[in-house]
Amino acid sequence: MKVELKNLSFSFGAVQVFNEINLDVSSRRIAILGQNGSGKTTLLSLLCGLLRPSDGHVLVNGIDPYLNRDEFVSRFSFSFERPHYPYRFKVMDYTRFLSVTRGCGKVLETLIDILQLNKALEKKISELSSGEEQFINILNTIGCGSRSLILDEPFSRLDAFRSSVLMKYLAVESNLDYIFSTHLPEEAEGVGDYFVILGKGQITWMGDMHSLYRDNIYEIYLPDYSEPGLEVLFRYGRIFLVRSEKEKLEKMMSEGNIMGYRKAGIRRAYYEATQLHKMVQ
Repeated sequence: MKVELKNLSFSFGAVQVFNEINLDVSSRRIAILGQNGSGKTTLLSLLCGLLRPSDGHVLVNGIDPYLNRDEFVSRFSFSFERPHYPYRFKVMDYTRFLSVTRGCGKVLETLIDILQLNKALEKKISELSSGEEQFINILNTIGCGSRSLILDEPFSRLDAFRSSVLMKYLAVESNLDYIFSTHLPEEAEGVGDYFVILGKGQITWMGDMHSLYRDNIYEIYLPDYSEPGLEVLFRYGRIFLVRSEKEKLEKMMSEGNIMGYRKAGIRRAYYEATQLHKMVQ
């Protein structure tokens, strides 16, 4: 997937969402992250051609998705976080419809099997829970879509088991390229190769896996809510982002002062993005 944003600006009326942002990245699996209201869904809508830039240009694999919509739709599939399917027929009838009209039976059957959706097949779509509606979104987009996908919060409302199964399918078992949004570090690191963090209308951090796991910055996990006695950069309850030598953490772990640690990834990037914003302001 090659994404090019050239001096991209976009506004909803008087509310400016993006102001001359630039990006040029090629990667198979691109994760778009950010806080609520940071513009993740708006950016994906621009990448899908559902919105037109107020200024600047958007190219995905060399295609302007707004100006060349037919070509784009023939090569990409996309879905958004809050689908609504008000149909009164059963899920199994819908999957048969997809198989006949779009020729996606084998992939569809694989997803139904690994996500354990056989019981849901008997339900009417209009009677599904919000989490079960997300299954329909997955079957429609991932099970019957193109090889290149744009997905807004694809793991939203899924339980932990099905999230892990879908992550494995996307990252390991499929041959799909995709851009996806999330606000959860674990999801981004689980299935992303390149990471773009948004904040207040700008790209505040971007980089690949090697950029994430550098320097002596770790996440540590404490058995209680006490302070760890280290240089703390940020805190998430009992999880601390700290700067430390690995040997010191090994010693603290052997003494029972911390429960575990790992090199910091997206959480470190979030921290760096926050610090950059403070400097700009």
